[in-house]
Amino acid sequence: MRTERLADSDYDELMAFLNRAFGFAPEQGFVSFLPKLYRRENDPCRYQLAVRESGRICGAAGMVPVRLRAAGEELRCCAVGNVAVAESCRGQGMMSFLMTQAVRAAQAEEYDFATLGGQRQRYARFGFEPAGFEYAFAITRANVRHCFGKETAPELSVRRITRENQALLAETERLHRQQPFHAERGTECFYDTLCSWGYRPYAVLRGGRQEGYCLRKDDEIREAVLNDPRDFADMSRALTDAFGDIRICLPSYERRLICEAGQIAENYRVDRWEKSLVFRFRAVLAAMLKLKAAQEGLDDGELTALIHGVGGDEALRISVKNGKPEVSAAAAGRPELILSYRDAMELFFSEFSGYRRSLPAAVRCWFPLPLSMRMADHI
Repeated sequence: MRTERLADSDYDELMAFLNRAFGFAPEQGFVSFLPKLYRRENDPCRYQLAVRESGRICGAAGMVPVRLRAAGEELRCCAVGNVAVAESCRGQGMMSFLMTQAVRAAQAEEYDFATLGGQRQRYARFGFEPAGFEYAFAITRANVRHCFGKETAPELSVRRITRENQALLAETERLHRQQPFHAERGTECFYDTLCSWGYRPYAVLRGGRQEGYCLRKDDEIREAVLNDPRDFADMSRALTDAFGDIRICLPSYERRLICEAGQIAENYRVDRWEKSLVFRFRAVLAAMLKLKAAQEGLDDGELTALIHGVGGDEALRISVKNGKPEVSAAAAGRPELILSYRDAMELFFSEFSGYRRSLPAAVRCWFPLPLSMRMADHI
């Protein structure tokens, strides 16, 4: 077996193969729920690693570059998706071969990390481990009624953003770019990105002024962005007035919105669904620590660790001084921790880690770090 990168001339064959492999009707397939990538004009073939048999595509894996900004630091992420093998070729090791080649390619192309969604154990053997989590807050009309009463009118309203609403769309893009952790989304495909996975964008308005935006699919709300987090409760009232009971999903680094949601929600749950493969711990830890310091603050402390990583060994000194984090190469000598790749992923990015119990209290509170992306940026 060998892999190849597809060309635009392979588009029709690729889309037919993917829709067939995932059991989608053509009109309900990848183009409908991921238009940002699978529209022909967006040239999805250039991101595809594929295997052929008798000249026909029988396996494919998407490898899409995503540039992230975390508290001003840039991270290069490879978003892996549409991993598929033709039914007639399953059970022959083709999926393992494809994933192995995709990981090697991502490492060779010097990504800081890769991410995907999928069954945990299936992808763990390629280095993908759970990382990042979110809070899903259940907010009912009864919650809102008891918080605000029946007499007061909401200050905020919500309005669907369409492709033709250029003023709302431009302000939504500006609001997105000012977030402390966000992906770079090109203006030309920004609207399609908002509509990924069947979500639809809504502007949050105070009179004629846009105060934020969110994405909605059925009762689920994502990417809630507000100029002022104190407007969260009133935004929730506008959403429940318009759509009934809702569930608002907030990434773990959105501390101010999480605190606001906790004041009104009936209950919440913690979800982990992303898996990440870190190639460059130094870059990822530096960016995520800076993000967490900006959102929550970090106590001063220091930790040295030798990580036997997928991308090679990394000896790191991780420190916080006067609340400012720094990740640098560790000096020669025995580090405080020697970590396998999986132990490092658990220590730095998971809620569950045996190693964390042995750390000084100040250092222990640095972790887990919020390594996750917005739903709309996944493939």
